[in-house]
Amino acid sequence: MSSLAPDFLTALGMIGLAAWVLAWVIWVLGRPFWYQGLSQGLWCNTLIGMAYLLLALVSRNASLALLMASLLLVCLATSCFTIALQRFRQSDRLVRDSLILFLPQAITMALAALLLPQDWGLFHRLHAALLLGQLLYLLWLLQRMRRSTPGSGWVLVVVAVLAQSLALLPLIVQETSPLPFSRQRLSVYEQLALWSVCLTLFVNLVLSSIGLLLMLHDRQAALDQDKARLDPLTQLPNRTALVQGLLDAMAQAVHTGMPLSVVVLDIDFFKRINDSHGHLVGDRVIQSVAHTLQSQLRKGDLAARYGGEEFVLLLPHTHSAEALPLAQRLCDAVRLSPLQLSTGPRLEFTISVGVYTAQLQQPSPWEALVAAADAAMYEAKRNGRNRVVLAQPTAESLRFFERSHRDAPF
Repeated sequence: MSSLAPDFLTALGMIGLAAWVLAWVIWVLGRPFWYQGLSQGLWCNTLIGMAYLLLALVSRNASLALLMASLLLVCLATSCFTIALQRFRQSDRLVRDSLILFLPQAITMALAALLLPQDWGLFHRLHAALLLGQLLYLLWLLQRMRRSTPGSGWVLVVVAVLAQSLALLPLIVQETSPLPFSRQRLSVYEQLALWSVCLTLFVNLVLSSIGLLLMLHDRQAALDQDKARLDPLTQLPNRTALVQGLLDAMAQAVHTGMPLSVVVLDIDFFKRINDSHGHLVGDRVIQSVAHTLQSQLRKGDLAARYGGEEFVLLLPHTHSAEALPLAQRLCDAVRLSPLQLSTGPRLEFTISVGVYTAQLQQPSPWEALVAAADAAMYEAKRNGRNRVVLAQPTAESLRFFERSHRDAPF
């Protein structure tokens, strides 16, 4: 089996160079995410490259100093990748990160002081177990991140960590040192195991680097998409997001048989506010109403800016007996939240609110629900403003509903 005799100087050296190339790729493609874990990911690949180049030299020169430096760099690189994931999830804790960085190095140094050079095999088994512990912590961290991590990058990183963990298992159970210089001849099993480890290390480098970049890019794309669905003035969902929310809620209402309430509210005398105080004050009034809506709504409700000074609230699984008190609380909260002007006086304003509750039996156009609540809102304005009106089906609204239902592509 002499053909299997591995040239570890070449194999490990190529992995080290590949790690540095990947570090450069990470820097070029991921610079916008420097403070979101990219810098630690770059350090991880840089340290891995140094570690593997030192291991390549160790395979030709049995130097204890080179061996210890390479193993310490491997632990440090794994720690850097762990901290990169912590930064990705926007977690920054000095004590925890310090332990992640320095504890594996301290344990490695302690094992070396106790076991080297007398017992190479036990030292490498324990060190492999230490690395496996670091990787298991990485897997636990990735599992916690799953729900908040969009895209496929997370999967690649998990596969990379799992592959590296499996590659360590033979090193843990092997009784002798796996390093080529530790014995004159290696068995076929040991040669195959070392080649498998080299291949796994290369695959792990590629998958973890690409996975981290994908995680960063996918999250930014998701954030950009969310921003496109937000109203820039109020940071509430815009009309596009509202329509999608209405469609989803209506489909769920048909499926479950639960009622669905829609609330339309409009700021009273808004044109007078703009004419008297200027559009900047008008914008502050809109923002104040939006803040009040966000503070009053329940979990699962949706408040969106429909246009101008008009807002729409979507209340899933809500009867009119629940929607009316909620609408009245919103009306009272806005009335009791005047705006302090820089000129001194406080500007008081109110809203008019219309509520419509539907018990949907089949898919329906969302416009019919909003139109019914909108009609009730205008009824509130005609009745004196600063009040809530519950919509009642009228001949006009029924004709609108039937016409929309007939024209809708269902």
